[in-house]
Amino acid sequence: MEPVLDYRIFGVPERMEWIERNKEILGLPPDRIILDPEHEGCLATARRAWSVPARGTHVVVLSDDVELCVGFTDYSTRIARAHPDEIISLFPIQFSDRRSVSRYPRRSPYVETKSLSGAGIMMKAEYVEPCLAFWREERTGDDTNIQAWAKTQGIQILTTLPAILDHIGLVSVHDPTRTLGGTAFFDRHPGWANWDDPYVTPWTNVV
Repeated sequence: MEPVLDYRIFGVPERMEWIERNKEILGLPPDRIILDPEHEGCLATARRAWSVPARGTHVVVLSDDVELCVGFTDYSTRIARAHPDEIISLFPIQFSDRRSVSRYPRRSPYVETKSLSGAGIMMKAEYVEPCLAFWREERTGDDTNIQAWAKTQGIQILTTLPAILDHIGLVSVHDPTRTLGGTAFFDRHPGWANWDDPYVTPWTNVV
């Protein structure tokens, strides 16, 4: 089955400039933008984003502070086609700077990862309901909840090098002492990578 991706963006009104920019790129209707005007926090807002009934085979939830590569929807669809059953961390948080990678994957861009990032996550629509039922408040992030659920289900988490999105490094609205920063592996024009080869490189082979 050809994948159909359902994109959502969640975030705070203070970042409407970035939200509107990516909303236009993705062609999203208003019901795919989930805002947190009361600053309830990432977990509550992400839950609302994931809870929107799916209109496709896969759901992609993006935070409000990411930059997308040129052709993002094409590459994300090709990722879903190559790895329909895995959960994809679109931001390679395990590999944020050049020093974290000693050997770049050559055959395909797909790398297994031990870390999932809430900057951008893709998973099958059928996973969403059971995954949300597993979430717990004491796991403070949407990414940590999804990662914990995936582990219980034996579902592999992958990321890509190059990355098709980047975190723009804004200071957290909820915690001004915290910034995530970007990745050195973001590529605005990542067409050189073989996105259609599903081969996965173990993360131990790139560090």
